[in-house]
Amino acid sequence: MRFSTAKSATVVVALASAVAPAMGNHLIDPTGPEFNGVPFTRTWIYGTYDGRITFYEEMVTRAFLLEKHSECFDIKSPPAVAVRGYYPTATCYGYDPETGEYTVSLSRFMLREASPAEPVPPEGTAGG
Repeated sequence: MRFSTAKSATVVVALASAVAPAMGNHLIDPTGPEFNGVPFTRTWIYGTYDGRITFYEEMVTRAFLLEKHSECFDIKSPPAVAVRGYYPTATCYGYDPETGEYTVSLSRFMLREASPAEPVPPEGTAGG
């Protein structure tokens, strides 16, 4: 499945063949570093059920957390959302040395209006 964004960039997601009972399917970005020769550390996942995005998931390794990062990463957002609301545009990591607590959070929420998704031409066709 491919989504075209307003900025002419393409957000590419593929079925991860990871369907969890009562959760639905997981969509991944095959352009992510973990699919291009870089060891896996963290990634963003969209969860779908019945053709709709129903959850967001940041997946991270324990080793990455133990490096005590304090930084944010942009989330590739779909070009359209079905429900008006605030959607995250970044996922952030933090570590508090005083408490020893790690934080993984969604951040930089942006108000988005509901709109229908634009069809994307199949691969190999004009515009696809």
